[in-house]
Amino acid sequence: MRTSAPGGTRASTGPGTQAGFSLLEMMVVLLIIGIATGLASVAAFGHEGERALRHEAQRLARLFALAQVEARAGGQPIVWTYDAQGYGFARLPGSLVLSPRLAARARAQQPPLSQANTALRRRDWPDGAAIEVHIPSGTDLVFDTEWVHAPFQVELRSGAYGARIARLDDGHFVVRP
Repeated sequence: MRTSAPGGTRASTGPGTQAGFSLLEMMVVLLIIGIATGLASVAAFGHEGERALRHEAQRLARLFALAQVEARAGGQPIVWTYDAQGYGFARLPGSLVLSPRLAARARAQQPPLSQANTALRRRDWPDGAAIEVHIPSGTDLVFDTEWVHAPFQVELRSGAYGARIARLDDGHFVVRP
């Protein structure tokens, strides 16, 4: 017993019939591709100020990780300092009577790490931008010689744009919008 009718498919029903896309179908596909490309380019390139702030936050996250490594290797805590013009890192004395955080609050006078061959030298904010720094805990950032650290967050703001640098529970630094 047959379950199908004899004959071919629709594309092969006649000698002059061709299978393919109509002009309207092709135009719809090209329109969808154009919209998707436009959205991807806006997402990738964004606004110049936002991109510059995010780039600076990523650089700062890498410098925070480096400061943590330097503090452990050198046996001396390192404090991150910032002002309206830029930021830098300074070593705190290794043999402190005070904890590193209290010494940073007391602004122990230590020379900044400003040698030309160090990545932790003093840097200016990009393009002279007015970047505001917000640290929720209200304390200075001290990178000490301990291996276990509490998470923290630093927020950078420039006009309407913002980026957050966070240290996770596992010690890694990430940049979040």
